[in-house]
Formats: sequence, C-alpha cells, structure tokens
Amino acid sequence: MKIKIFTCLFLIFILFGHAQEISIKIEGGASGISYDSAMGNGTLGFGGGVGINYTYYFTKHWGVQTGIEARYNSNSFTLDNNQQFTSNEIDNESSAFQYIVNPDEYVEDQHFYSFNIPVMLHYQSSISNKTGFYFGFGGKVMFSTKQQVNASADKLALSGYYPDLNLEIDDLPEYGFGTVNNWSDDAE
Repeated sequence: MKIKIFTCLFLIFILFGHAQEISIKIEGGASGISYDSAMGNGTLGFGGGVGINYTYYFTKHWGVQTGIEARYNSNSFTLDNNQQFTSNEIDNESSAFQYIVNPDEYVEDQHFYSFNIPVMLHYQSSISNKTGFYFGFGGKVMFSTKQQVNASADKLALSGYYPDLNLEIDDLPEYGFGTVNNWSDDAE
C-alpha cells in the first residue's frame, strides 16, 4: 500500500512539473451535526481528523488544493422535558388508537466517521524570507459512515388513547403501555 501511494505521488510530481505542495494535517475541536430544534438542545462534541492535501500552483501565488481526510464527529441532543410524541396505530383487535410517549431527561449521544475530499482555491504570498500568509476558499464533499446513536431517558411514560371510547390506557405493560425507568437503546 505504501509503495502504491508513493508511486502515485511520484507520478503526480512528474506529470505536472509546476510548483506543488503536499501537506499532512491533524486537527481537532468541536465537530458533528448541529441541531436547531424548538424541542431541545443540540451540542457539538469533540471531533478530529487526519488528512493529506495536495496543492498545485498554476501561478506564483494561486493554486488549487485537494486531498483526502478522515474525520471522527460527535454531538449530543437533549430533549426538553414535557415533550409529547404521538402516532396513530392499530392494535391486534383492529382498533385505532394514538400511541403517546412522554420522555423525561431524554439524551442522544451520536457519533460517526467520515471521509472528505476538499477542493479549495488557494492564495499565498511572502511577507519576508521566513514569513508568509495564505488564504483559501472552497468546500468539501463528505462521505459519512453509519451514524451510531446511544439514547437514554430517566423515564418513558407510554400510553394509548382510544378516541372511540375516550379511554387512555397507561398501565398494561404486556401491550406496551406503562412506565419504563432508566431506559436506554442503541441504533445506527
């Protein structure tokens, strides 16, 4: 694998022949999916990545940069208390009812890995023999892996409302109605 990478990089140097630059980067900080919700609060977690970038300069100051990066991203979402979720369902007797979920202290911790391909227009200039500056403008295409979610709640109050009978059932655990304490689950 190392020989293949070295061979590809060597061919790039030979084919283009202009000023070029290869950079390796390691980064870290807040990273993840930012949530805006009236029902709760999302926060970015710690993330980081490594990457290798290649810059091809077509003039003394201007170039195009691309590469590949691997990143770890994490975030969490806390649902406000007193939220209620309903869905229309049919029971095993073919009766329609509303399934009602009232969670308390619901939190999701989420994380995923991604592979990014950045493309950036790059400008650099020298201030002195040892000092310079650069700036870039561009974007990234991100290919993410499956997101892992760890969810938990101190309490889930589960009930069923039958509008035809004006009846709410909240204590029949064998049919999914009742209170579940210290609930947790994982998902992809």
